[in-house]
Amino acid sequence: MADPELDTFPVLLADAREGDRAAWEQFYLRFAPSVLGYLRSQRVDEPEDLLADVWLQVVRDLAGFDGSADGFRAWILRIAHNRLVDVRRADARRPDEVIVATLPELADAGDPAPPVDDQAELERLFHGVPATQRAVLYLRYVLDLPQGDIATVLGSTLAAVKMQQRRGIDAISTRLDEETDA
Repeated sequence: MADPELDTFPVLLADAREGDRAAWEQFYLRFAPSVLGYLRSQRVDEPEDLLADVWLQVVRDLAGFDGSADGFRAWILRIAHNRLVDVRRADARRPDEVIVATLPELADAGDPAPPVDDQAELERLFHGVPATQRAVLYLRYVLDLPQGDIATVLGSTLAAVKMQQRRGIDAISTRLDEETDA
């Protein structure tokens, strides 16, 4: 049986391109939680502000998008990742500031809910895992993206994604084993 959500995507896309507010709201409700969750998993300061930047880019570039709902999700996550890289580069150029890693904020009532039930548990699991491995693990196991889509989102190769996934799993597994032994 066909997924009705996939059947409605072309109509939703066409309506959004024509400026239909309801279509944009549906896009936001459908895709923003994944993007926000990804940004939070990467410990970005003010992930909601970065999400807004991502949506502005989506509005600007939607006319050039050609693909399916899954392709759209990968496309928007790629935009989010590029914005994240831009923020990190800008932060690296400011040596006078001290960057302090903070836990992700709890969502306000108006924020889309990230697709993770226990954000604190996710943060505990990702503690000490390098950013690239965290990104790969979040995209793979929380957002359930195929490895090829993850490579597209991160601007990487499939082999690199597989390697980062393996290293991230190994790092978490080793730390959990150490916690169990202690």
